[in-house]
Amino acid sequence: MFALLIKETAIIVPLFYIIYILSKKQTFKVNILFLLSWTSITLFYFIYRHFVLQNQTYKLIFNELFATFSHSLPAITKYIANIFFPFKLSVFPSFIDVSYLLSIATILVFVLLLIIVRHQYNKKIVLFGFLCFFFFLFPTFVMPENQFYDHRIYLPMVGILIVILEMLESNSKRYEKKIFIFIIMLTILFAFLSFFHEGKFKNRQYFWINALVDSPNSDVANASVAELLDQAGKYEQAEKKYLKAIRIKKHSRNYVNLAVLYLHMNKVDKAEQCLLKALELRDDDPIIYYNLAFVYSYKGNKELAIKMKEMYIQVFKDTNKCQEPVDIKI
Repeated sequence: MFALLIKETAIIVPLFYIIYILSKKQTFKVNILFLLSWTSITLFYFIYRHFVLQNQTYKLIFNELFATFSHSLPAITKYIANIFFPFKLSVFPSFIDVSYLLSIATILVFVLLLIIVRHQYNKKIVLFGFLCFFFFLFPTFVMPENQFYDHRIYLPMVGILIVILEMLESNSKRYEKKIFIFIIMLTILFAFLSFFHEGKFKNRQYFWINALVDSPNSDVANASVAELLDQAGKYEQAEKKYLKAIRIKKHSRNYVNLAVLYLHMNKVDKAEQCLLKALELRDDDPIIYYNLAFVYSYKGNKELAIKMKEMYIQVFKDTNKCQEPVDIKI
């Protein structure tokens, strides 16, 4: 229950328990208490979830989920490589950063090892480990605008560890000392990597600057650094980063943020142009109408300012049923 409240992918756990029962040739009668209790918890969770999310206006569309899943699927090679070679970790990775050569080499080595020791491991346990890896990883692939964070491999990685342990079990006594030394050295190496990687999360500035260094082709990283530059009063540098973010992805929010920057620079006409472009891309974002109301009020066009204010209130109420819109003085 705690796992479900923290991470919804835990809904898959009962499925894997059933697969585990089958792989161990256990009877369902022995495990009936677990199965009944998990069924009750799952039903309670979905009822609880329904009441929590009943005011949400966002609806899941199967076609969109499938398209997102298909687009994200090749990133599985990135995660496989990260398990064995976690040397190019990013706080904000992008899809472009996938190293296919390293990933393919990792998969080939893994397949070769499975073939070499094919008579020395339980194939059902190996299959269980692989299923654990794939099924715990795949739910993250249906998320819209997936950034493929490295930490999403932590839980699925357990499946790969199960496979490796099963392959080593028959030879563990023969190479016990060598395996122990190897694990100690690997632990020390990963501890050093974690220590230096942790510095990238020191604060907001460190995070987004490192995100841009690691993923220069990310529109979010460019836009976030542009926001930091805007807050520091470095408007020209911020403008360049926002324009690069827009070249990478014509997202409505990037245009809105650039418009706010132009308002700080007293370039009201450019701010208006950016907001109108944002409106073409998305007409259900209240923040666009909010800023347009200010722009038209500043330009002295009271009629349009009032119209944008009314649109802002209407769209805000349509998308935020539990909150009240902020009042705009025209």
